[in-house]
Amino acid sequence: MLTGCPEATDVATPAWSACAGVVSHDRAVLAVDLADDTQVVVVCDNDSRVLARRTWRCRPWQLDRALGWGAGRGVPAGLRRCGGGL
Repeated sequence: MLTGCPEATDVATPAWSACAGVVSHDRAVLAVDLADDTQVVVVCDNDSRVLARRTWRCRPWQLDRALGWGAGRGVPAGLRRCGGGL
């Protein structure tokens, strides 16, 4: 989590809007909700609009396919690539 940014549940707050400038508008954000056996991967644009989401039944260290899937979801929406170099 970025220092000074609110929790994901506070997306609509002005504090969250200030953090949106961290990701350039031509990139997507790939977020992973980690759990023991079920992982949720979400791809969002810079305005926090969900572009794709998918549930994966795997362990956290087996997320290579899920991350590859997520990395390609932003491109059809006109985004260059996912942040973080994926």
